[in-house]
Amino acid sequence: RQRQMCIRDSYIKESDWFLQKNSVSDYMKKAQERLAHEQETAQQYYDTSTEPELKTACEAVLISRHNEILQSEFQSMLRHEKEEDMKRFYHLLSRIPNGLDLSSATMKNFLTEVGLSIVMEQSSTSNTKRALINSAPFI
Repeated sequence: RQRQMCIRDSYIKESDWFLQKNSVSDYMKKAQERLAHEQETAQQYYDTSTEPELKTACEAVLISRHNEILQSEFQSMLRHEKEEDMKRFYHLLSRIPNGLDLSSATMKNFLTEVGLSIVMEQSSTSNTKRALINSAPFI
């Protein structure tokens, strides 16, 4: 229990500092590394009964605590087609309860915008083609 509190406090400080100094993309990489490290450590050195609690504590600090910041970057990841970041984002947020709820709404809005843009572009192209065809006899 005391180990969890020490890890929690340490990761709060480290994750806050790291996010202030680095990109969200770099933070997600770091969070994945930390989670993997703690899982490895727990399996090697601690009683198996402590692993779930330790995992939950680490996820709370490294993911849930920064969920809002991660979510705010998701739209940018979509727009700039940052596939590796989106994979990391999914991997991290799928670990916490309701972690993907907000991002599914963001994804829906993004796809709606892209779809409307395509429809408008095709409509515009169609009108241009039609205008050219209609004006052909006069050329």
